[in-house]
Amino acid sequence: MPRTTDTTRPRTRSSRVRLVVVALAVALGVGACGIPQDSEPRALAPVLPTPTPAEVPEPECVQPFSIYLVDNATNRLVPVFRPVPLPLVIPDLIDKLTQPVPEEETAAGLATSVPATTTLRPNPEVDTETGRAVIDIAEGFEITGGQLTEALAQLVWTLTESGSIDSVLILQNGERVPWPTDGPDSDRPLSREDYQLFAPLRPPEPQPTTTPVPGCEVPTAEPEAG
Repeated sequence: MPRTTDTTRPRTRSSRVRLVVVALAVALGVGACGIPQDSEPRALAPVLPTPTPAEVPEPECVQPFSIYLVDNATNRLVPVFRPVPLPLVIPDLIDKLTQPVPEEETAAGLATSVPATTTLRPNPEVDTETGRAVIDIAEGFEITGGQLTEALAQLVWTLTESGSIDSVLILQNGERVPWPTDGPDSDRPLSREDYQLFAPLRPPEPQPTTTPVPGCEVPTAEPEAG
């Protein structure tokens, strides 16, 4: 009978040898990939760059300031508080007069006669020695009759509220024009004395006490020309 050669055992040894070699190669390869085996845990580096803190915006500095609305029942002026940015400037004060009146004040019969389209020419002036302000209305003031007189009274009483302005010369497109007052029309600087028929029936309420915003601690501000 011919002899048969048993090749099973040699193949098995060869397979085992190859498996050992492959396992060793894998182990060496993993070690070469730079994954250290630290004795202690350590923090991983962030995948994304660490975000930088957002810039802190400057505080919005405001001050309660009395502007004057018209009481439809009495045709007198009524002071109401509005938050106005600091430093106080003439355009911001007039802007408060042109804004819609809140519902609760409308329900109480208050209104503004200063048109929402009122636009000033740049660079109003304030003479700190004489207390005279000069504003130049560019457009949006095309009103007449009683509404015009009420609007002028609102402007004059509001701009003179801080005490740093005593009178207001109101130009229109750079020209002096006669404006209605309690008496004859006038093209001179106007003061509260010219609108005494609109004087409030009660004195203004004390200014609300507010906690100053950090960075906004300033002395009592006076309106600037703006």
